[in-house]
Amino acid sequence: MVKQEMVRLVNTDIPGELPLVRALIRIKGIGWNLSKAICNIIEETLNIDRNTLIGDLEEDQIQKIGEILENLEKYLPPWLLNRRFDPVTGETKHLMGADIDVAIELDIDRMKRIKCFRGIRHMWGLPVRGQRTRSSFRSWKKHKSRVK
Repeated sequence: MVKQEMVRLVNTDIPGELPLVRALIRIKGIGWNLSKAICNIIEETLNIDRNTLIGDLEEDQIQKIGEILENLEKYLPPWLLNRRFDPVTGETKHLMGADIDVAIELDIDRMKRIKCFRGIRHMWGLPVRGQRTRSSFRSWKKHKSRVK
């Protein structure tokens, strides 16, 4: 068996010397808890131990892991996914990689378009989640004073 230096999963390069449970958290959108849950699924379906180095896996095993990652909705409960009830499609799905950034940008644009409170705060460049602004987030005043 040939050890791979880099493994490509979900458009992410992962070093081959990492165990499977640590390798999965390199993918944007997968944290420790989700990685452990995915490893449980992989152990049940593919009989691959979570401590196996990802570089030691064969190509077909890596492809099967990629298929599991693409279809997490089938294997995991909805409360463990990061995109429950998408406002556009109404689906529950899990986003990974660049899809997360695109979804966040579209959500912010939608909030700006409907002019909700959070959208207005985004437009003004102010904090959105209720932080105090008396002593923090003061850099915008410097920019406003320069533009006269």
